[in-house]
Amino acid sequence: MPASLSRRPTRTSLSASTALGRVALGVAAGTLAGGYGRITYAGTCAAPAGTPGTYLCSGPAQAGTDVTHSFGPIAGGRTINSAPDFGLDTTQSGGRGVEMTRDRNDAAPDIQITTSNIRASGDAISAEYSGPTPQDPYDYSPLPFGSVEIATTGGQVASENATGILAEGIRDYITITTSDVSGAEGIATRNRYYGLEHSFTQIDTTAGTVTGTAGTGITAFDGDIRIRTSDVTGASDGIRATPGQYLLERFGFAGIDTTSGTVTGLDGDGISADVGNIFITSADVTGSDDGITASSRYYQV
Repeated sequence: MPASLSRRPTRTSLSASTALGRVALGVAAGTLAGGYGRITYAGTCAAPAGTPGTYLCSGPAQAGTDVTHSFGPIAGGRTINSAPDFGLDTTQSGGRGVEMTRDRNDAAPDIQITTSNIRASGDAISAEYSGPTPQDPYDYSPLPFGSVEIATTGGQVASENATGILAEGIRDYITITTSDVSGAEGIATRNRYYGLEHSFTQIDTTAGTVTGTAGTGITAFDGDIRIRTSDVTGASDGIRATPGQYLLERFGFAGIDTTSGTVTGLDGDGISADVGNIFITSADVTGSDDGITASSRYYQV
């Protein structure tokens, strides 16, 4: 498990009574559910009347006063969009950029985040969950399926000390489409797979570059995985696709296409894949260890 997936940077929450005079970041679930919450940060994230669960953020970054945009844990699907002028910079406050938490007890736990122009001290964009988590790989309990869609093609996303984009799911469909992303770890996903219920992760970074300044450029952990990239650089591995439990070592799928750019692992492998079925198409790949390592652990039970 990548170290960044277990990290929880300190969050900053300001109330209206603080010296900065900003409205509280931690928004109550009841307010969000009503669809009328108005939140003021660098710009404004407003939920228009009649469209509960949808937020439009606008306004330029202000590094001296910007703090984390925090949504959740909340029930129901949520959509966050941003206007072209939107920006956020939490490098001085020390928090994350935009974070969304889903309630896994909810019947429609879908998240859609379309934003960019974010600089953060913690994770620049994170989508996570709360609620029940199966402990047994053969657990067939009826958790609702959901989706996490993150698109940042409109501009750069960068974290100084954590992950550029972090996405977690359980038996979900995770889709990440980016322009330039950087962080201690560039992009990291964990999409837990239980029983015979598949989870699927798709990452497309062909519109920009991905850089992991202290760890892996791209890590996809668990679930069936498809990755398409341009240039990717990792301080350890460039790209890593790995299973979280042994069923994926036998049945898991990883398709990796890096023909649109170069992949570099400065202190590890360029590409490392460790699942049951592996398909890699590449152009230039360099690693301080191996350029490409593909390990298929198919075995009979």
